[in-house]
Amino acid sequence: MEMEGRKGLTWKRKPENGRRGMVVVVVMVMVMVLVLVLVLVWERDQRSRSEAEREVKEKEEEREREREGSIGKWEWWASVTWASA
Repeated sequence: MEMEGRKGLTWKRKPENGRRGMVVVVVMVMVMVLVLVLVLVWERDQRSRSEAEREVKEKEEEREREREGSIGKWEWWASVTWASA
């Protein structure tokens, strides 16, 4: 009777330690790769965002210079016309 009771429990054996260790290592490597990918994507997003902000700032400065330049031209034209009159 004792043999039959023990025989029924043999299917619940734990996996071997070597196999469990491999599973742990594989899971850890997968997590590390996932973290690395997330960091690289975040860094690329930050870089592209800063480049876009810089381009917008340059365009605004260029527009400001154009406005100042057009005002300067009109002032020059006014000074020429007033000087000739």
